[in-house]
Amino acid sequence: MDKDTIIKQLKDANDQFKRETELLKGRIKELVANWLCMRTHILHQV
Repeated sequence: MDKDTIIKQLKDANDQFKRETELLKGRIKELVANWLCMRTHILHQV
């Protein structure tokens, strides 16, 4: 493998990592929002 191929593969891996991180951030925001919603709901029932 030459240097250019290695660099391209590193860039591809980095891009994929960034995409997955963004997806994960979105998922975490969803979970937090759901948890807050549920918590509020439960507190209001008491």
